Amino acid sequence: GGDRTPSVEEIAAAHRLIRDTLGASFGEAGLAARILYGGSVGPKNAGEIFTAEGVDGALVGRASLKAADFAAIVLAHPAAR
Repeated sequence: GGDRTPSVEEIAAAHRLIRDTLGASFGEAGLAARILYGGSVGPKNAGEIFTAEGVDGALVGRASLKAADFAAIVLAHPAAR
């Protein structure tokens, strides 16, 4: 991960651009594609990241090495509630 996690607004803007591009290229299938946040995610910031519009999930790297951290990230996702 990087030194700075983007703001929720920056994450949402990036995901909106990706979704718009997929929609323009692939129509409804592109609009329906799941888009994962690929930046640094951990138990402390996952809940906030998942509030960004257009974020369907996250690619979890280092934080997946500790079961408790990974579980906290999973439980932070709205689908887990």
